Amino acid sequence: MEFLRTLPLQLSVFFLLLIGAIWAGIFFELKYAHERAIANTQRDTGNLARAFAEQVRASARGIDLSLLALREEWRRNPSGFHDAVLHQQNYFLRDVSFQVAVIDADGALAYSNLEQPAKPVSLADREHFRVHRERRADALFISKPVLGRVSKRWSIQFTRPILALDRSFLGVVVMSVPPEYFSRFYDTISLGEHGTVTLLRSSGDILARSPDPAQGMGKSLADRPYLGTDAPETGSIALRAQIDGIERLASWHRLGEFGLVVVVCEAFDSILAPYRAQRRAFLISGGALTALLLAFGYSLIAGLRQRASAVAARASIEERDRLLVAALEAVGNGVVITDADARIEWANPAFETLTGYTPAEALGRRPAELVRSGVQRPPFYAAMWDTILGGKTWRGELVNKHKDGSLYDEELVITPVRDAVGAISHFVGIKQDVTERKRTEAQIRNLAFYDPLTELPNRRLLFDRLGHALAASTRSRRYGALMLLDLDHFKTLNDTHGHDVGDQLLIKVAQRLTACVRESDTVARLGGDEFVVMLEDLDHEGQGAAAQAESVAGKIRESLGRPYALKGTCAGHCNTASIGIALFVGTGYGTDDLLKHADIALYQAKDAGRNQIRFYEGTMQAAPDSRAAGEK
Repeated sequence: MEFLRTLPLQLSVFFLLLIGAIWAGIFFELKYAHERAIANTQRDTGNLARAFAEQVRASARGIDLSLLALREEWRRNPSGFHDAVLHQQNYFLRDVSFQVAVIDADGALAYSNLEQPAKPVSLADREHFRVHRERRADALFISKPVLGRVSKRWSIQFTRPILALDRSFLGVVVMSVPPEYFSRFYDTISLGEHGTVTLLRSSGDILARSPDPAQGMGKSLADRPYLGTDAPETGSIALRAQIDGIERLASWHRLGEFGLVVVVCEAFDSILAPYRAQRRAFLISGGALTALLLAFGYSLIAGLRQRASAVAARASIEERDRLLVAALEAVGNGVVITDADARIEWANPAFETLTGYTPAEALGRRPAELVRSGVQRPPFYAAMWDTILGGKTWRGELVNKHKDGSLYDEELVITPVRDAVGAISHFVGIKQDVTERKRTEAQIRNLAFYDPLTELPNRRLLFDRLGHALAASTRSRRYGALMLLDLDHFKTLNDTHGHDVGDQLLIKVAQRLTACVRESDTVARLGGDEFVVMLEDLDHEGQGAAAQAESVAGKIRESLGRPYALKGTCAGHCNTASIGIALFVGTGYGTDDLLKHADIALYQAKDAGRNQIRFYEGTMQAAPDSRAAGEK
């Protein structure tokens, strides 16, 4: 009788502790989900900021190379400067409307590729002119957006000084690029409502912003951790925007060599929307489960106190049990309960959706017998069992196998359940398919290293491989070659048939280039219609290496010159390519130097009438020329 008298009190304490445990679990799960949402967004926006920064770096370097080439032409042959401008526009910036100008030492506009103004135009008050006149340093300068006095459009000024041999100031060569050129990256990604991508100078001046570029035009930010020359290269911070007042999570990547900062922001409303939906579901489920437990406990205690209502109390308990099972069966994640020997005793319908096995097929079998893929090695499972047999919850990701044999990525949480004496009697596993999330993460990583159109390595991956090739050449003392290819008259094809046809040609050119070289060689796309082929492990002697490189270049030129079947054009479209080659051995040159050498050789090939092959050094060009003369 004493036991029956104290049992209701004991049950009351038990249910209170159980409800407290449930709400503690909900609290910690929501806390983890909130932290995970923020961490995932920091990772994703950080990766996007890095990818956009690499595109900006590639564009800035390309523009700087064009400025250097144009400045040299202005010094050497001013009368042919306009043709040089058209040449640069023809093969480097095919999809950008840009202005090239030259300002003389007094600040007067000496040349513009736009329509010349009727009256003289003075640009002596412009920042990009004053900086070069005062500093006299031969360095690239990037201005904040200005409204052109000739073009009447907003643009960002990329400038280089024109200096005499005695370092006296002769003027400035200017390339004006519209801010929209740098904001196009936003069109390829999704940052949710109120997400933004911004390009700034380290001083805080906004160069480009997407979406709503007009909101940032002519404005400057202050008191941001990514501004200033001493700011960290990368980072993330929660902040309220100075432009529109929206609270966002911002990740940045600084380009110190250009004094630029890329900032990718996602609004907290978008970041936390899934978490808030999950929180609402948890609170509703927790409230319902609490109500069910309270009702169940009340019924049980009332039944003990009133034996006369034992049958009714038992029916109430059974009904509540049914509702509890129904609640677990309605959960979107797979839930499985096993005994202490890991044999399945119960699984919900979501388990079948995830694994392909019905609860009836899984009953009495171990999960490892059903879904183990073999990807994880025995030490992985040994560590997992050490954790759960120690009474702790194990959380991790693994690759499992569906009933149909396909593999999928799974996030798994296993919690041990103890009996009244403290021994582990069951295990509860919660399984979630994260295959799509892993695929998205892989796509983000791929964006940072490969060109999305041709799937060839981009500038960043090319420079990494070129660095390894230089190191290998130092060890083996074998030559390598860097070929810079430019499609002749590509802009004409784009202007005549549209960019869709141009993109078809670029894809087919990439395929033919890949077929012309060895698997150990590298074919990359720098942008526009410009490709790079890097050959490794050539001859120990320069003459032999030059002959090998010329042979491959000839094979490429012959392959690229064959007709192309392009939708939207007449059958058999023909397109040639000009090729510039720079040989290298050891680490005597930097990657930027080799690319400049190849670009100079390419410039010579195009000047020679296009569809030509030229080496950077005269001694290397002499050998293939002499052989060609002998063959004639």
